Amino acid sequence: MAVLLTILFDVIFCFPYSLPVATPTMNYTSVIIVGYVVLVTIWWFVNGKRYAGPHIAHLEEAGKTVKEDI
Repeated sequence: MAVLLTILFDVIFCFPYSLPVATPTMNYTSVIIVGYVVLVTIWWFVNGKRYAGPHIAHLEEAGKTVKEDI
C-alpha cells in the first residue's frame, strides 16, 4: 500500500501549481525526474553492466555457506 501511495503522490506532485502554465508557475519536478532517469540510464549502459555483484569469498573462508536457491 505504501508503494502505491508513493507512486500516486509522485504523480500528483508533478502537476503545475496553477493554470495556465507559464515559466514562472511551472513545477519543474517532472523535468528533474526525467533528467535523473536519463542520467541513471546512461550510467547503467556505460558502467553498470560490468557490475558482478557483491564478493562473498570471505564467507567461504570462514566456513559459512551461501544459499543460492532462495
